[in-house]
Amino acid sequence: MLHSIDFLGRNGYTVYSIDYPLAPENKHPAALISVLKALAYVRQQHGVNRCVMFGDSAGGSLAATATALLGSKSALSQLETQTGVSLSDMKFPEVDRLLCLYPILDAQASFEGASLPVSIGLKFIYDCYAPADGSGFCFCSMRDHITSSFPKTLLMAGKSDPIYKSSLRGRELLQDRGVQVDYKEYPATHAFLGFPAGWVLPSEFRQSAVDSLEDILSWLADKPIPTHTRAKQPLVPWHDRALGFMEAGLLSGTAPLLIYLMLGSASWIGFTLYGLWMVAVSAGPCCFLVEAWQTA
Repeated sequence: MLHSIDFLGRNGYTVYSIDYPLAPENKHPAALISVLKALAYVRQQHGVNRCVMFGDSAGGSLAATATALLGSKSALSQLETQTGVSLSDMKFPEVDRLLCLYPILDAQASFEGASLPVSIGLKFIYDCYAPADGSGFCFCSMRDHITSSFPKTLLMAGKSDPIYKSSLRGRELLQDRGVQVDYKEYPATHAFLGFPAGWVLPSEFRQSAVDSLEDILSWLADKPIPTHTRAKQPLVPWHDRALGFMEAGLLSGTAPLLIYLMLGSASWIGFTLYGLWMVAVSAGPCCFLVEAWQTA
């Protein structure tokens, strides 16, 4: 999430990043308990009495669910009974606002209109994360504990994101409960704010990343979120673009599975092209390594 938060530090905000336990080794609510403990630690050790909860993707779901728990003593008590973790004795900072980037707020809504590969991937992820008893793990499962006192919220999503309907469902829930919620949609896919500037991406995706930074800072400063103006994209040096091109290729390790799912018996063609692509994008880093070794 580093790309999603470093701009906040540069603009004077203090950011505490939570390294919560991951699935499948740690199923829900292990990560949620970790977030609550981290909040209590930040208050006790750093004297933070008020904070903004900020999360993207799965982190957005955790941030929203933790915020709902902190606003409901009954929900917190239920979680304490379920897990055996003493939560009622902890002192937490007051959540002043909630900011969620392309969050997973409703698991079922994520499947609406999703393609077969995306549906398979989402089901695998949810099965790894969901508790064994089959209970709900997303924010919308907390609907009975959400009231109009819920903090002011900003939801941001990409229209090309396969799970963007999850954000829409979350917005509807908050609006039905009388919560002040702002919603901003961008012509981009999932994790658009986290894409490095040097990656080769469609212009709209890069523009969405720049615009969302401006929108977040405006919202935090209680300024109106721009609706029509577009922020200027920064110039990216040619060597950063080259390195970004290689990095994006090397990180596409899940491509073989998607190729097989989409092409079936003709997947050997895709595998061949993918292999050539990986060799090409790997050549640059290998050259850097060889050069460094020779000059060592």
